Amino acid sequence: MLNLPHDLYTAEQIRELDRIVTEKHNISTAKLMARAGDAALSSIKSHWPQAERLLIVCGVGNNGGDGYELARQAQDSGYRVVVYKVGDDENLSQETAAARDALLATGTEVHQFVDSLPSTDVIIDAMMGSGLNRNVVGEYKDAIDAINENKRTPVLSLDIPSGLHAD
Repeated sequence: MLNLPHDLYTAEQIRELDRIVTEKHNISTAKLMARAGDAALSSIKSHWPQAERLLIVCGVGNNGGDGYELARQAQDSGYRVVVYKVGDDENLSQETAAARDALLATGTEVHQFVDSLPSTDVIIDAMMGSGLNRNVVGEYKDAIDAINENKRTPVLSLDIPSGLHAD
């Protein structure tokens, strides 16, 4: 049986916790992204120990930065990593751009999502986090649909499955 958390937080509470961690405890957003990547990698190793190939779909916000950090760490750990992005690079948060650039510096390519996803052992959804407050349209909706069509491939969503409202 799964051990699920007992406490649930609203999107506003999560934003406040992030603010407290970054401001009062002087932990940078980049460091939080690195920690999120590390936690996600530990989860993958625990839940899918036979996995060798990871497909990570990243958005433009901090959730995407978590995905880029995961990609870099997973590659360093010996996984074969394929990274797709949704959204325009002009919309990347500063921290997400830095995480993407660190990944690109390793020689890993970041592909623009088109309309389908290649075969893989685990899909990681790093498109949208708990701050979603609108309907999903366009490229994001297409990527979510493509992930959902892969019914036999396990999906790990960072924060919350993209397209769901946290509240």
